Amino acid sequence: MRGLLVAALVFVAAANTYVLVSMDHITMAVIYGALVPLVALFEWRKLRRKPDVEPTKVADHMLVLLIMALSGITVSVF
Repeated sequence: MRGLLVAALVFVAAANTYVLVSMDHITMAVIYGALVPLVALFEWRKLRRKPDVEPTKVADHMLVLLIMALSGITVSVF
């Protein structure tokens, strides 16, 4: 599951960056294409290292982080 999340975040970051750069939105490409997925990845790693967090909460948080990373695609479309 961990590898799948990391791969999804990297793919989303690459897709966001490509779409936004092709639309000549360089600043948004940096923010939504690279920074948001990286923040999501670091938040997920920080959550995983806490020993007192239940696995179901980690799974829910992973889903929220992936949605957060996907928000860059929504911003690029509109």
